[in-house]
Amino acid sequence: MKTKNKIILASSSPRRKELFDHYGLDYIVDYVKTEEILDKNLTLSKRLENVALQKARPLKQKYPDHMIISGDTMVTYQQQMLGKPKDRQEARVMLKKLSGHQQIVMSAVCIIDGNQEITFCDQTTVIFRQLSNQEIEQYLDLSLIHI
Repeated sequence: MKTKNKIILASSSPRRKELFDHYGLDYIVDYVKTEEILDKNLTLSKRLENVALQKARPLKQKYPDHMIISGDTMVTYQQQMLGKPKDRQEARVMLKKLSGHQQIVMSAVCIIDGNQEITFCDQTTVIFRQLSNQEIEQYLDLSLIHI
């Protein structure tokens, strides 16, 4: 793959932006809000890759000479996919559920460069230590702008 110009980060994630900044990449952020459609006929990793592709493709026409990179991440707990919490209460419930337990975090990436579309997925096992109610509330206070 050869990058002709800048990289387009097709994501609103502050964490992905931090990662790109950390590595000193020359990029711009641009994304299109998309409805994330999870095809239940696919494996979870393929579902996530498909969502990453859905996020990248709308920018292909706008930036035909640039590399477009998008991603999607999903936490699974006890064979159940956990989406992004809608509000503070949902985030609190989710953190209490995960506290003291093991979960799998899966991340998919899509790279579009010219006519090439590449997707891949990786997973990590995460074990939360037991969190106190105070720790959960402090975390929610810090994360409120992202929920």
